[in-house]
Amino acid sequence: MNLHGLQFLNSSGINTLSKFILRVRSHNMSHMVIRGTSEFPWQAKSLPGLKRLMPELEVLIE
Repeated sequence: MNLHGLQFLNSSGINTLSKFILRVRSHNMSHMVIRGTSEFPWQAKSLPGLKRLMPELEVLIE
């Protein structure tokens, strides 16, 4: 999932993204990658925390 161009995500959006990751996990998906950018500070701060929901999640902040 490429989030490079996503400048802002409010709490409802983060909640929806979290629910999506939990659903992916429940389907026993073995690998998922989320790509973000350090250009938008919220991505570097919030996206790595999603690994708590799915330890197999790979978060790449470029």
